[in-house]
Amino acid sequence: MLLIVYSVYTACLLFGVRILYYSLTSINQREKYRLRFRKKLLEQKESFEKKTEAHKSDELLALAGYPLGVNGTRFQIIRASVVVVSFILFTIYPLLTNPALDAQLIYPVMIYLGMSTELSFSPTRWMLSAIANDKKDKRLTEMFVFYDVLKSELESLGPGQEVNVYNLIKDSSSLFNHIDLALIRFISLWKTDTHMAKKSFSSLIGGEYAETLGEILYRLDRTSKAEALRIIESEAEVFSFSHNERQLQQGSKKKNIYFLFFGITNAFIIVWFILFVLSLALDSMNSSNI
Repeated sequence: MLLIVYSVYTACLLFGVRILYYSLTSINQREKYRLRFRKKLLEQKESFEKKTEAHKSDELLALAGYPLGVNGTRFQIIRASVVVVSFILFTIYPLLTNPALDAQLIYPVMIYLGMSTELSFSPTRWMLSAIANDKKDKRLTEMFVFYDVLKSELESLGPGQEVNVYNLIKDSSSLFNHIDLALIRFISLWKTDTHMAKKSFSSLIGGEYAETLGEILYRLDRTSKAEALRIIESEAEVFSFSHNERQLQQGSKKKNIYFLFFGITNAFIIVWFILFVLSLALDSMNSSNI
């Protein structure tokens, strides 16, 4: 009932303010104020988008491949909306409906902290970091396969035929799912600006391996078949060693995480069993004293 009363009161107040505003201003003044307000709103929107693009959330979302199409700006809007709704549900609404109830401010605070991308203990940060690492591993795996694809394409060339990087990538870009956009961007820029194509490729994929691969593609163009095979084989050996070493490190990390998880689980079980035995012993002692 109180909620309905407050809603009617707010609606009447807003209607009265609107009538007062229309009575004190002319049509030209209102149009002028409206344009000024719209301009200020657009400036604030652009400033907010620039801040969110430089924010940690946009960096993590970019590394995660913008899951569900959510960029930094949209994420901040969603986060603010969820926090406001939780604040209304758990704090404002209980006070309006039943003042005797305690307002649960802890829930909006927990949601605000849980959706943070800067705090190391935030579940959102863990989730985005896990997605970003998974996508990074898949991109590295596809780059490793791409070396073999390039080598097989080069071996299929004739003895005196020059290497055309554009045709090589154009024919093989459809074979990949995680570096295909970088390859398509590469060939779209290749005929106009080769340096920009190389930089675009390394920036879209990210990491030193992408820079190395972009440099290899740049060096392969217009070389002979023998020279191209020599370049690709020498670099492929280094990349293969680094890739295998990374796989071993990741396997070791996963093994340590699993060991820690099962160790903590077993520790909780042992502690629970000890407390259970102690409670039984205490109950037995108390019953015997009686």
